[in-house]
Amino acid sequence: MRGILVLLLVIWTVPSVSAPRVRALAPHMIVLGIPLDDATLRTAQAVLGQTELGSAGDASGGVSAICFSGRDGTTLAFTQGEIARMYQLLRSRDDFDFSGDDARPRRPEEWPRCRPLARLSDSTATNGGLALGMTLDAVTRLLGQPTRQGPGFREYESCQPEGARAERFDWGREACPMRRWLRIELRHGRVSAIRANQGADAV
Repeated sequence: MRGILVLLLVIWTVPSVSAPRVRALAPHMIVLGIPLDDATLRTAQAVLGQTELGSAGDASGGVSAICFSGRDGTTLAFTQGEIARMYQLLRSRDDFDFSGDDARPRRPEEWPRCRPLARLSDSTATNGGLALGMTLDAVTRLLGQPTRQGPGFREYESCQPEGARAERFDWGREACPMRRWLRIELRHGRVSAIRANQGADAV
């Protein structure tokens, strides 16, 4: 499987053509009270409890991650590389993508151990109400039409705040002051994984 972060970099550097309007993604950048920002790993450990910090790779392509698991196997991981800050809310730890900015998949033995978290379950939702187990129709009602889609996934991307002045890359595409990206993965017609990232484009 290609690393999620490589996919993210491709998404951020290739402009969409006639992309549909996506509803606000900001509420879905927060889960269990943890926002995605430069302090995500510290905040998660302060709020949810200290847990093992997994690290792999070098400074330019490495990744750090922490992981929590619910009694029903639901997994919540926060990852941070030099570029991306992400969370992954998953039906199963087996779906965890522990790849850094270099997109090199790490072996399961390199993954951090997950701390048990009683408040985490398949009913855990983002601040905006997105949760595992939702049907595709429910996701569409909540998020609108996806920016990209394919067999088994939907992706949503937005640049906020709307109307903010953006600088331009050398190749002409505007750099977004706050780009948000959300990937929904489906299994048997229901959400099995939610992966989110937000941050400013590098110019």
